[in-house]
Amino acid sequence: MRRLILLRLGGREVHLPKLIGVFLLVFAGLMFVKAVALMVDSWDAIQNFTQCTPTDAAVCGEALYRATGVSIWAGQSVLTATQFWAALLGPIANVFFWMIVLLIGIIFYKSGHMVLPIEESVRDLADIKKRHR
Repeated sequence: MRRLILLRLGGREVHLPKLIGVFLLVFAGLMFVKAVALMVDSWDAIQNFTQCTPTDAAVCGEALYRATGVSIWAGQSVLTATQFWAALLGPIANVFFWMIVLLIGIIFYKSGHMVLPIEESVRDLADIKKRHR
């Protein structure tokens, strides 16, 4: 025999999960826009560093460090692959993190309409015979 249990996370009168969801949506939306802006800024800093002349490498290296946190060695005019990905992967991961927080905010906001179906299987067991001594 199978039964289907419907589990509702919140009722239509429960407003606290919706309120939490709205705050999460607004906050995560703003932080998502900031993370995208930082990602674009990191990309621009990398492109600016690759276009620098060897005489301006120190100034461009300082600007790259302030924008991305990646430091270069003295006399270095080209980024290594490790430095390139270190400058980009942090902002990209930040964008994905805030995207996940946005989805969690949507889940909280829609909690009054969300119903989770849970299936339960029930089996009848055979009767256990008692031993007589």
